[in-house]
Amino acid sequence: MRMAPSSAAPHARLRVLPQVRESAADRGRVSRLAAVGAAILVVAAVPAVSSAASRPWHGHTKRQAEVNILHATGVLKRWHVPVLNLRTNTLKSNTRVSCVGASRPVLQHFKAFTCTVTYKSVRVRLRYIAFHGNGFGMRRLPPRPTTR
Repeated sequence: MRMAPSSAAPHARLRVLPQVRESAADRGRVSRLAAVGAAILVVAAVPAVSSAASRPWHGHTKRQAEVNILHATGVLKRWHVPVLNLRTNTLKSNTRVSCVGASRPVLQHFKAFTCTVTYKSVRVRLRYIAFHGNGFGMRRLPPRPTTR
């Protein structure tokens, strides 16, 4: 019985490809191209970063600070301020916030405010600190002494 040549030795028909060696000059050229490409990316990214960093930031407006405080129910709950409906974790009706700029104003924007949250006879004073974007921090202040 005679076997077909294709099934007898399948590897016999395959040609062995010659091994290609890279020379040291080719490796140097590739690394130089990679270095030039990286340098171009860095040069292109630097103006974008520096222009965003040099944009002036003036802070928050009074209204923005007041609205942010009204939305910060978690902080008011942590401070155990009786302006929240604890069942629904929402503000009670007629809760008011009044803020006064506590830093140097720039175009009606401030970087810090002294604010008062009022509900009926309950008053809570706090320091509102504006961060870049719409971020902010709050720190509770001692109550003012009552004057008659």
